Amino acid sequence: MTRALAIAFAACVASTCSESTFFANGAGGADQDVKDVQQCPYHYRPIRRLSAASEIPAALAEEEPFILGGDFVASWPGWKKWSLDYFVKEYGESESAAADGEYPTIELKMGASYFKAPFSEIASRVRKGELVYGALSLDYAERSRLMEDAIVPPGMDDAPIMDCLKTKHGTMADEFLKSFFWSQIFVGAEGTGMEMHKDNLRTEIWSAQLTGEKQLVACNPRKSGTVYPEEYGDRAYVNAFDPDMKEFPNFAQSDCVWGALQPGELIHWPSTWYHQTKNTRGISLAVSGMSIGRSIASKFLVTLDNHIHSNDNIGAALRECIASSDLPAYEK
Repeated sequence: MTRALAIAFAACVASTCSESTFFANGAGGADQDVKDVQQCPYHYRPIRRLSAASEIPAALAEEEPFILGGDFVASWPGWKKWSLDYFVKEYGESESAAADGEYPTIELKMGASYFKAPFSEIASRVRKGELVYGALSLDYAERSRLMEDAIVPPGMDDAPIMDCLKTKHGTMADEFLKSFFWSQIFVGAEGTGMEMHKDNLRTEIWSAQLTGEKQLVACNPRKSGTVYPEEYGDRAYVNAFDPDMKEFPNFAQSDCVWGALQPGELIHWPSTWYHQTKNTRGISLAVSGMSIGRSIASKFLVTLDNHIHSNDNIGAALRECIASSDLPAYEK
């Protein structure tokens, strides 16, 4: 991307999507204050923004990403106490997975480098300004403590299924939650992020931003070929924050949305959408979870059966708990 094009892109998204700047080549920089270009280069649409939780059912039925703004997460009991210091105190000794290095910090390709360390160590390295991006996958007890201080919107609450797993199948709940990265706490330094990919379970995904800014580009799976996906796997080769249009010319035909998630906001996307993230201002701290609606339950179970971490016992337990839960259904 040329500097002139980057400036135009920055101005476009700043004026039509939010007061944030699209970062083509790292966080911040000279392009940040340019806001007078009216026509958007490329083709990204601003992600849909909701102003109230009552709008969620209709938005879910559309099967597109959206951001619930208006400081929604700031209404949660956890907002007043959730901080990096708090999470280090609560979960500091819990083993977390992380990656370090230049953007994209987290890559899903074969041979990508990851490391495991206590959450407190990852947090310490992030605070020092090292390019580290890590995630703590919560077990049932950790997740329960966290969710006591959250008000998960209707249609995104996985509590009936998780409580069923714990009540009827004991340790199966912990095995499932940890193996499938179901409920997580993410922390990353400014400039880190994850490459373009789709998630490998058919679920709905939400993420609540606590500190810092996280930007996301998500691309419609109906045009998945335009993001140049791996033949076998869940990653794609396009870098949506600095697309090489000569190498990937069909990306110009993709259908993608862009958004900048601010503290107090919640983002939601269907797992089949390819998406790429970048932490663009300050230390990014977020909590995330998954949910299953009635319309995707059967597809979820198929992907579960084919997942590398699944087994017959997990599949049978999930089928029982899904069948006994009142899953939300949304109609267009």
